[in-house]
Amino acid sequence: MKDENDKFYTIGYYIRKIEDKPAWLDIRSDKIISVSPCFTDEHPPIDIVLKAAGWTVNIDLAEKSKEYCKKYGFTEEEFSQMLEDAYKLFDAGLMFGNDSRFKNKASAAWFYKKYYEEKGFMPVGIATKQKYADILKEDMYIEQEPDLGELLGCDILGYDMSAFHTFLCNSLQEETKTAKFNKYGLLENTFEEIESMAEQIDGMGEPVDWLPFKLNVIR
Repeated sequence: MKDENDKFYTIGYYIRKIEDKPAWLDIRSDKIISVSPCFTDEHPPIDIVLKAAGWTVNIDLAEKSKEYCKKYGFTEEEFSQMLEDAYKLFDAGLMFGNDSRFKNKASAAWFYKKYYEEKGFMPVGIATKQKYADILKEDMYIEQEPDLGELLGCDILGYDMSAFHTFLCNSLQEETKTAKFNKYGLLENTFEEIESMAEQIDGMGEPVDWLPFKLNVIR
């Protein structure tokens, strides 16, 4: 019988786009998808969502909105409605105001289909074992759901105050020697191998607990 600590649970959902890999990052992939804002923009853009709702956020609302619409193909009317719907999710506790993480699959899927599906984005769930989820609960609110979706690959993530870092932020893949990457810039090693990598880089880079995760595209 499988130990409860070895079962996988999804602890959050993101909307992300496959981006070009930064030139400085030395991995075998030209593209990357990540839940870390170090590599990809957050969707919806939570700083704009909160600023538009009247919160104090140190950005130029008009300028940032224009930039986002131009980059991702939103009309002004569509973007305005998107901000309104995003804030409703935030206000209801279904989306978090630190990194645009959706609380459950239903909210993420609804928002994705309404605003991002036709723009080439992916709805991504991050899943890990119970024992790692328990570590995260000390620093962040999570609500667990069964691990579902099609596997994109794996990553080693660490939560720091308001968002996840990936171990790639500090090029820590160079410390493991065994990391293998797929076309999405995600690890294609076995999960057990990735657990060992996370232990190897403990204490390196960002001041976080490095934990292994699966990234799944949800349908």
